Amino acid sequence: MTESQIKTITNIGAGTMGHAITLQFVINGFSVNLLDSNEAALKQGMQRIKEDLETFNQAGLLSDSTVNILNQIHPFTSYKLALKDANFVIESVIENMQIKKQVWQTVEQFVDEDVILATNTSGLDPSDMQSVLQHPKRFVVAHFWNPAQLMPLVEVVPGKKTAQTTVDRVVNLMNKVGKHAVPLKKAALGFVGNRIQLAVLREAFNIVNEGIATPEAVDDIVKYSLGRR
Repeated sequence: MTESQIKTITNIGAGTMGHAITLQFVINGFSVNLLDSNEAALKQGMQRIKEDLETFNQAGLLSDSTVNILNQIHPFTSYKLALKDANFVIESVIENMQIKKQVWQTVEQFVDEDVILATNTSGLDPSDMQSVLQHPKRFVVAHFWNPAQLMPLVEVVPGKKTAQTTVDRVVNLMNKVGKHAVPLKKAALGFVGNRIQLAVLREAFNIVNEGIATPEAVDDIVKYSLGRR
């Protein structure tokens, strides 16, 4: 399935990342089936979406009314119902490999084999995750940065069995919804963004511990140089 054929998104997980990813898709014209394990989680996720929409509205960043945007979100607790018309599935559940594997094995029971599957993880191995799938070539990482409704970067990371066409289509889809998608050649611990971030953090602590500068000085140096946008 090409990115131009993708109309309905199923987002699994209504938490910190899931609600924000849902918001990113709906404000860019997609219909989203929001799936979570219970009504309380869905209610909380929808409340956070409403709060974020109000912030966007006050900043003049919405091209449509909040009512119309909210009408494009359809909450479900049933995999079967949430996946019925899905063209693209993304998951943002807890960072636990076994739980994510269980989620994707369930998803495959209800979607066609050409539907792209994407996990939002900050470092779990996509090759391990896709090892339980019947059609692993359509599986990829789409690593949104937190807060997902504000941070532009999405790292698109293939597993060993991911097709290049899957990577290309997810990159195009992420760019279509206003993100800056960057494909990696292969997976590595922490991917790229987290590795760079942690390397800077390690060196910052080292500078303070060696007495080269105070924490406040290091903060200012990063803020007014590397941290500028």
